Amino acid sequence: MSHWTKTQLRSLTNEEALKRAWIALGGQVLTCNAKGYYTSTIPCDLCLRHKDSPYDIAVKRASVGLWLETDWYQGHVERVAGKEYSKLLEYYQSELVGQVAEAEGQQWWRVASTEDAQRINENLGLWGDEALTYNGKLMTVILK
Repeated sequence: MSHWTKTQLRSLTNEEALKRAWIALGGQVLTCNAKGYYTSTIPCDLCLRHKDSPYDIAVKRASVGLWLETDWYQGHVERVAGKEYSKLLEYYQSELVGQVAEAEGQQWWRVASTEDAQRINENLGLWGDEALTYNGKLMTVILK
C-alpha cells in the first residue's frame, strides 16, 4: 500500500534555499532514495531526511519548480516540516530573504524562538525599546 503524496509548489524554485531551510530545521540533505512506510522507497533528486521522522521528503526537479513527495502517514513528516510543509516553507522564504541580504553585503538572522531573539540582542547590544522580541512567528531580521 502506498502512502506517498506528491505536491508541486510552483513558488519553490530555489534549490539552495530549500536545502538551507531544511538544514536549519535540523535535517539532512542527501542524494539517495526517499524512505516511506515500511520498506517503501522512491527515487528522487534530493532526499530531505530528519532524525525525528522515519519518513523522508523526496525532492524532484521539474521545469516549473520543485516537486515534493512524502509519506504523511502518522504525522511524522508533519511534525518536522509542518502541515502541508508550512514550517519548511516559512524557513524557505526566510532563506530567500537571507540570500538577497547576503548578495547586498548585509547581515541577517532568523528569529524562531525567544532564545534566538535574546542571542541577537546580546550580539548587537540591543536593549529596551530597540530589543527584538519573539512574537511566536518566524521572523527574518536584516541589519543595514
